[in-house]
Amino acid sequence: MATQVYFESGNQAYFGIQPETGQKGGMILYSVFGENITSTHKYCKPGADTGPGISCHQPFEWVENRNYTLSTTFIGTWANGSTVWQGWCRDDVTQEKTDLGQYSVPKSYGLLSGQCSQFLEQFLHRSQVLEKPLVCTPEAGYSMWYPVFDKYGKSYTTNEYSYTPPGIFDYCEKQQGKPGTIVTAIPGQAGWNVESGTFTPLYPVD
Repeated sequence: MATQVYFESGNQAYFGIQPETGQKGGMILYSVFGENITSTHKYCKPGADTGPGISCHQPFEWVENRNYTLSTTFIGTWANGSTVWQGWCRDDVTQEKTDLGQYSVPKSYGLLSGQCSQFLEQFLHRSQVLEKPLVCTPEAGYSMWYPVFDKYGKSYTTNEYSYTPPGIFDYCEKQQGKPGTIVTAIPGQAGWNVESGTFTPLYPVD
């Protein structure tokens, strides 16, 4: 379960909740991609998806059927012009906030562009790793609400669309002939249910 946001430079940042084998709940991640990114935060380390950047992660015991609000926030500027960003996850029932990490990016990144994608992580199926058929991973789904971008005290509404990438199938989907993306509007709510794949809302930012 992930949200990927874009800086004005086009560089990407990421935050989301992932399952973790053998743990109740799983892991929560907060990352940014690119060169000359720094962090001294205890949850963060160099590198992001085998490339340059910063990745922050920690165990996180999420509760099924509970809403969580994830955010990344600009909190300041260093003397060299680099900007500092802080990640949070709020439990919408208890209101408890979890510190996801903090990093600074070069001045050239700018602020957030107002564009993002939301998606379920496409994990490699175990049968592809072990090269033999295994029982398919149970279908998983999650509900998400429109992301909100705040800039200079103003919140921006969303223009949203969804799509099904052609020809993207994992092992189980190949057996069943089902597409890699299923996105359904939630009746009566400003939200979507994503069973697999990607949902991309776009925000116009002045």
